[in-house]
Parts: sequence; C-alpha cells; structure tokens
Amino acid sequence: MTTPMKMRMKTKKVIISAPTKDEETKVVVFGVNQEILSPSDKIISAASCTTNGLALMTKILVDEFGIQRGLMSGSRAYTATQNMQDAPGGRKSRAGAQNVNPVTTGAANALGKVIPEVKGIITGTTTRVPVITAGFVELFSVLDREVTVDQINEVMKAAANDSYGYTEDEIVSSDVVGVTHGSVFDATLTEVLDANG
Repeated sequence: MTTPMKMRMKTKKVIISAPTKDEETKVVVFGVNQEILSPSDKIISAASCTTNGLALMTKILVDEFGIQRGLMSGSRAYTATQNMQDAPGGRKSRAGAQNVNPVTTGAANALGKVIPEVKGIITGTTTRVPVITAGFVELFSVLDREVTVDQINEVMKAAANDSYGYTEDEIVSSDVVGVTHGSVFDATLTEVLDANG
C-alpha cells in the first residue's frame, strides 16, 4: 500500500515504508526533514531504501554547493515480488536471483518531496540485482560552483553522524548489512569532472 487508506479498526498511526503516490502524505527521511513531523500526523511515508540512501547525500550537496540538476542511479536487492525462476514475458517475469533487472523507481520523485529544492531537477534509474539485501546509489550532478574531490569528501565527512555514515574503506554491499546508518558515503568513489574539459 503506497496511498493513504481509510483508518480501520483502532489503528492510530501508520508509517508506510515506501514512497506515496499522493501529494498530501508527508515523506520523511530521518536526518533530512524530520522537523516536518507533527503529533497530529496520522499517516507518514518513510520513503524507500533508495530515497533514504540518496536524500542524506543530496541534502549535504544542496546546502554546501547547490545543485542545478542531477541523475541518480541505484542498484538494490531483488524482492519477494520477483520470480525465482525465469518465466515467459517481460522483465517482470525474470528470475530475481539470476538477473540484473532494470526497473522503474519513484526515488527521484520522492526526493523532491523530502528536499523541495531538487523537485523536478533530479531524475533516475535503478536496477534490481542478485543480492538478498543492501543497495547502492550514485548521484551524478551539476553543482552551482566548481569543487574538488577533496572538498566534497570533506563536507561529507564533517556531516557524518548516527544517521549518515562515511567511509574511506573500499566496501562492498555485504559490508553495510546491519549498519544503523540510513546510508554510508563511500569517499573512495567520489569523482569530479572538470567543466572546462
């Protein structure tokens, strides 16, 4: 369920662990915009794993350097909604544990609900990959000013806290299974393209 429903029985509060399709439900990523919560909220969205991974990094870039536009690319674990065996049909019918499968994502749209400054200027793609948990998200962006790899890594390191991790280790997906951070920034993968060629 990713749209608000009529409250049934005696449910007082609902947290949806996916992006919502409506504009009324608050989309909250802890460490980015939790201040929008109020005690009167009945239904909120905690976004998706991809949005959570992307939002913390994006908010830091917006605040420090400004973003003109961007493209996110995510890889995430296959899900129980995917087949375990290949079947006839399109991508949705292919085996999750055996294929890299391009899928649609609402992460970029949800990101605009969490960080209004990037609404409509970041788009994205994602694939489901044959791992059982953990994911990977990259953000390719044009910033408001020129920066260096060191400048980006310095602000990411300074922002690290209980909800946002930072590492200079060459990690892989299994290294982040069980971590308590909403995302972990891998400084070994930061790249900057010289605007002048």
